[in-house]
Amino acid sequence: MLKKLASGELTYYQAELILNLSKRQIIRLKRKFLIEGESGLTHGLVGKESNNRKLVEIREIACEIVQEKYSDFGPTLASEHLEADYGININKESLRQLMIKNHLWKAKKKRKQKYRSKRIPRGSYGEMVQYDGSYEHWLEDRGDTGEICILMGVDDATSQIQQIIFTTDEGINCTFDFWKKYLLKQGKPLQIYLDKFSTYKSPLVDKGIDREAKTQFGRAMEQLGINVIFANSPEAKGRVERRFGNLQDRLIKEMRLNGIDSIEEANKYVEDIFIPWFNKRYGKSAQTTQDLHQKLNYLEKQNLDRVLSIQFQRVVAGDFTISHNGKIYQLMRSAYIAIFRRDKVLVEERTNGVVKVSKDGKYLDYKILDKRPVRAKLKRELMLPRKMQISSSSLELRKRSYQRYLTKLQVKKVTF
Repeated sequence: MLKKLASGELTYYQAELILNLSKRQIIRLKRKFLIEGESGLTHGLVGKESNNRKLVEIREIACEIVQEKYSDFGPTLASEHLEADYGININKESLRQLMIKNHLWKAKKKRKQKYRSKRIPRGSYGEMVQYDGSYEHWLEDRGDTGEICILMGVDDATSQIQQIIFTTDEGINCTFDFWKKYLLKQGKPLQIYLDKFSTYKSPLVDKGIDREAKTQFGRAMEQLGINVIFANSPEAKGRVERRFGNLQDRLIKEMRLNGIDSIEEANKYVEDIFIPWFNKRYGKSAQTTQDLHQKLNYLEKQNLDRVLSIQFQRVVAGDFTISHNGKIYQLMRSAYIAIFRRDKVLVEERTNGVVKVSKDGKYLDYKILDKRPVRAKLKRELMLPRKMQISSSSLELRKRSYQRYLTKLQVKKVTF
């Protein structure tokens, strides 16, 4: 274009339309082209170091610190700690290239991804909570902790971490402890989005054996009026899965730097320090300002331990006992409720280990027996058929008649 402009084949107006540049810039480029040729059109800083480039000494110091203290940190997390701990402000992308050059970071190859349609997040805070558990060496075996489980709830609308609890497993007792704390603090969300782990969804449903089968968790959420939705893949509940990735990258290293070596210290740290900082940095605003959490009313708070318990139905035996977990519970006489044989009672196993027995919503007193009383065995002769049983009086008559018979035969008396 500049050659045609210099030869007069194009006017400045036509060049402006074609190159989408102002007339002043085209005049400047034409002058430079006529003096230096095509090489004059390249940017003047090509091949030169940027004015904003960090000094070599600062880059070397940053690399040494990363190698010494943050060797397993990612570039983003390492750049944050360099600025916070040492006052070295270096861009994360610059640090990434520096770490790759010094073999402290390996560039990740992009994996071929399967196409998935985007699920629009909920519009209001408290409308849906994504919930899941993850096993990991979160404390890196400090304090002989080994592999422990972390339970986490993430709000779908804001991507904020609602609650984190370090615990031993993802079983029903730990799950009930998590939701008891959540419900008392936040209230009831409208929906809970989780996977098909056996704690949450009965395997009998997927196998087609019993479509109405419910787990203890499903029964409790139904009583509380919370809708439970099951995800068909980990990608479907991507917000909580991505948060686990963030925690594995950040939380493990932060707890190492803070010297945390027990589950109690970890729970206190995430609640007081980590979650507020993380939500402030990575959380986002919901589409609406409405909070759809429903606070528990008085009756719900009173019955929360009852609802969040493992419940079984048992039948009262003829001696007013029930059997549960290999133990015999002797029900005591109650002045408030009548108990009859063959009645159905409810046994509740609380998360703190306490066992309660109730009928029609009222609790019964009981005592645990060492073993069920055994009935006395009958004598052998009483176990014979009736026609074979001989009474003592008839036996005495038979003895006398036999004695008379021996006397007649002049036989010596036989002693029985």
